[in-house]
Amino acid sequence: MVLPASKGPGNCSTSLVDFLITTQNEFLSTYERLTDTKLSVNTVEPTLLTPANIIAYDTDKDLLPVVMANCSYMLRAGEGTVVDYDMPGIERQIADLFLKSKKKIKKKLLKFEFRQDSRDAEVFRSLKMKIKQEQLTKSIRIYILRNFKQSQLADINDSIETLEIAIGFVASSGGKPDMTIKAYITDILKMESSALQVKHQSCLKHIISLWKLLTVERAKRLMANSQDPFESLDAEYKEEMDEEMTKRLRTSLQEIDTCALTEALYQYIVIQLEKQSDGEDSHKPDWGLVDVLPPFLDQNDESEIKGFEDNFPEDIQLKNVWHTLKAVLNFMQDQSSPQ
Repeated sequence: MVLPASKGPGNCSTSLVDFLITTQNEFLSTYERLTDTKLSVNTVEPTLLTPANIIAYDTDKDLLPVVMANCSYMLRAGEGTVVDYDMPGIERQIADLFLKSKKKIKKKLLKFEFRQDSRDAEVFRSLKMKIKQEQLTKSIRIYILRNFKQSQLADINDSIETLEIAIGFVASSGGKPDMTIKAYITDILKMESSALQVKHQSCLKHIISLWKLLTVERAKRLMANSQDPFESLDAEYKEEMDEEMTKRLRTSLQEIDTCALTEALYQYIVIQLEKQSDGEDSHKPDWGLVDVLPPFLDQNDESEIKGFEDNFPEDIQLKNVWHTLKAVLNFMQDQSSPQ
């Protein structure tokens, strides 16, 4: 793995690049101190480096000619050929060729992330720190979903993939809140505009809200086709609810913001449950969903769900979370269908 990352095998590449940057910067600082010389005050970012910015040489091709050009040969009786080196000349020429045109390098490494790693709590947190996020209004959400009504599932998948790529880049480098996502994708990421098939001109300040909207829509369609949107979720979180529990859940949903609940459940599954490993910090199947979801939302700077804590059944546990999401989506479908 040669792609720089903050964890896993890619961390080796990150450490190597960091070491090389440090080596060049320290070498130039040492040269300035020993020679009382001030080199360029400008620095260069790693992404903008060219061969001309880096201290690099080949011993035979670069250094040997400098040495040969600054030495003289003399024949002395009884001593043979004596070589006299012009050390100040060698030092001066090496500095002119390999040091004086160089710049120090900023320690600003962009980490590579796989697209699925964009669905990570730290990535979302970093994005929110760079761009304050806002929710799409209800009317805009309805408009976006209406335009996807006749679209294939593949179109939604393509749009989600594009959003997750953009989320990863925005989390690393930021952007202008009011810049449209379409413009960011085409002008900054140099991707085709068709990669995001969303007709509304949503901005970067809406990017997480749009991601939630489309991912829940995808989950809804997959579940409607008896497919599993969470294939990597452990089976222990997919236990079905009995008829009585399902009935009480549907009754409670009349007092709960179901749209916010579906997005929160989806985000909790993909960010927490699918990524966690066994250990003391893992969320256990027998924990109450009403006890776990509010702290998760608070920890991730998400708004609370209206009516959830006061009305959601306390005996529904994490082992039922998959079927809870399915039940909520079915309830919303029934509510939107003509009576």
